[in-house]
Amino acid sequence: MAMKFLWVFVVSTIVFFVAFALAECHGEECLAVDLLQKRLSLQNDLRRVGQSEGFPEETGRAGSQIQYGKYYRLNDGSFEDNSIYVHWLGEAKPVNAPVVIEFHAGAFVSMWPITTSNTVTDLFNRNGFVFISVGYRLFPNRYLYVDEHGVEQLEEFVNIGEDLTLSLDTTGRTYTDFKPHLGYTEVIPKPFYDASRALDYIIDHADELGIDPHNMVFQGGSSGAGISNYLAYLYHSAHSDRFTVKTLLLESAQLDYPVEPMQDHAWSIFAATMGESASLTHIIDDESCPHIIGSAACIDVVAIADAEPAFFQYEYCNMTWHAQRMETYCNAQSSWKDFTVGDMVSSTVWPDYPKGSYDKSLEGLWYITHAMKKFPNSDVAVFLGSYLNGTDPMSVPHHPSFAVAYGELAHELGIQYVVYYTDFQGMADRHRTPVRFTGDHEGLRSEWNYKSNLDWRSQPEAGAHVPVSSEEQLMFCCWHMGLSCDPTLS
Repeated sequence: MAMKFLWVFVVSTIVFFVAFALAECHGEECLAVDLLQKRLSLQNDLRRVGQSEGFPEETGRAGSQIQYGKYYRLNDGSFEDNSIYVHWLGEAKPVNAPVVIEFHAGAFVSMWPITTSNTVTDLFNRNGFVFISVGYRLFPNRYLYVDEHGVEQLEEFVNIGEDLTLSLDTTGRTYTDFKPHLGYTEVIPKPFYDASRALDYIIDHADELGIDPHNMVFQGGSSGAGISNYLAYLYHSAHSDRFTVKTLLLESAQLDYPVEPMQDHAWSIFAATMGESASLTHIIDDESCPHIIGSAACIDVVAIADAEPAFFQYEYCNMTWHAQRMETYCNAQSSWKDFTVGDMVSSTVWPDYPKGSYDKSLEGLWYITHAMKKFPNSDVAVFLGSYLNGTDPMSVPHHPSFAVAYGELAHELGIQYVVYYTDFQGMADRHRTPVRFTGDHEGLRSEWNYKSNLDWRSQPEAGAHVPVSSEEQLMFCCWHMGLSCDPTLS
């Protein structure tokens, strides 16, 4: 999903990591409270400055806010993270229109839904799509709700059933009771639960919204791509009679979690694309080491004790585990340089917890590769672009290796796909494709490798559109869905 709204994610992620980047020494003790507060201030500034360079230009129409869930933020009482925002051009109500459902990026820790129309929502609206942007609860934030007795309560813990269904805890357990083994990705059921509730609401109110639930596009980058994958494969497998996803528009998508801190399944993808003997110097650097090998939640927890407002309002740091990883790898000697990808695969294996336990069930939500193999979705066509090929904290979790692996697995399973990715350090020669494209993307000049089992670039609809541009993605959706579209409509 190369749409320009993703610049919001890029800048936000930079802000998220700026505290560590500005530190002049190694180790979490260097992260001063004032650096975190600078990050928080920058994040607030981003929210106010919607027209900055690289952001999609706002076109001024407020999306129709519809609350689908009961939760509101502790900080400001806003229901934004439990609302959908519906964008449609004109006053006439659409009927059975195709729909784009967008799940915003932000690493599950930041960002927000598209509340005001922009050039991206307008592009799809002009071509007959309803565009719906979904808010969902974020890892760091505390949320409240009012119970049936009118009493304000802290959000419930989200449990995972053996069949991977998600449900609210009824015993009084909340996230204040949760202690992670590694980090915040262990609470991924929380945003997944919200996304599935939002989707259910959209399906149940399809007539009111004017959409066809069997003509859907899911759009997302980073965490939004993770949500899209969960819904398109896992959730769809149990609800295939209720909705049909025709297209996944993904950017900088991960494949298997966790990626922060990265565990064996994600490291195995690097091993497959680079080889187990590949040096970590191809993948990380001193700045990203604490986030990828250690825990980002622990980096922040040192700084948030006196910060207001606190970025992490729950304790998702296992400092004992984090300190051991920092001492072994992310130390003043940069010992991580002495290790290989194979070393990381073998040293980050998630334990084999008892069947039926929460920790064991997490694997079913984390490992999208397993979900794709078990529940291949023959209706969907995947369009994926991945260009963040550096070694910094923002790039590593969105590495092109994930796009390579996604395309190869889709090919193996017979899932229709188009994958673009940039070259990266340590890339095996076999991943450099004979067909390559060059074009500007998010303000950067990118040279793209291209793989597809659809012969997409030979289709008239592909035309001369810039690779991974909003216009190309619109035309890909329309081509696959059998619709007549024109990206030049005004």
